[in-house]
Amino acid sequence: MQLAKLKLILPILGDLANGVFAVTVAAYLFEIDIQWWHLAASTIFSLLPDVDALPELLLHGAVGKKQVNSKLPTNHRSFMHYPALYLIFGLLLYSWDQFWGVTFIGAITLHFLRDVLGTGWGIKLLWPVSYKNYKFMSSGANSMHSAHSFADSEIPEIASTQGNSNWLEDTYLRFTWISCIEYTLFVVAVGLVAWHLLY
Repeated sequence: MQLAKLKLILPILGDLANGVFAVTVAAYLFEIDIQWWHLAASTIFSLLPDVDALPELLLHGAVGKKQVNSKLPTNHRSFMHYPALYLIFGLLLYSWDQFWGVTFIGAITLHFLRDVLGTGWGIKLLWPVSYKNYKFMSSGANSMHSAHSFADSEIPEIASTQGNSNWLEDTYLRFTWISCIEYTLFVVAVGLVAWHLLY
C-alpha cells in the first residue's frame, strides 16, 4: 500500500520543481530573498491545474487509468487546463504585484509545457479559439508521436487503442526520457531550495 501511495507522488515531482524554478527566476529578476512561504505558494501555483484530477482519483482510484467503459473520457484536464484563463489571472496579478505575477505565470507555463510534452492527452492550448487538445512528441506511456490535435470526443477511442493503464509505472518507475528529465529537474530544484534557504 505504501508503494502505491509513493507512486502517486512521482508524477507531481516535475510540478514541484516547476514551482521552485518559477519563484527562483522571479526572485532573481526582482531581487527578492526567497522565503519558505514563497516556495509554498509557487508550488501551489504549479499544482493548481491538476486540482481537477482529484475527482478522478477518488472515483476510480487512479488518474488516467483506462476505464472498462470506453465512453467515459479518461482525460481529467477540464477548464482547469485552459492556459488563457491563467494568463488573464496572471496579468491581473502582475498589475498588482510583479513578483507574484511572474511567479504565477512562470509556474503555470511550466506546468502546461509538461502537459503538452509529457504524459496525457494534451491540453486546449488555443482555447477559446479552438477546443482541440494539442499534444507534442511522445510520452512513451501514450504512444503519440510528433504534433497531434484531437477533440474531446476522440479521447475515449484514442485511450482504448493507444492508452496504457500502467502509464505511471511505465513512465516513472523505469528509465524513460520523461522520468530522467523530471527527476533531474527535481534534484536541481531541491538543491536550489537548500541553497536559498541556507544562504
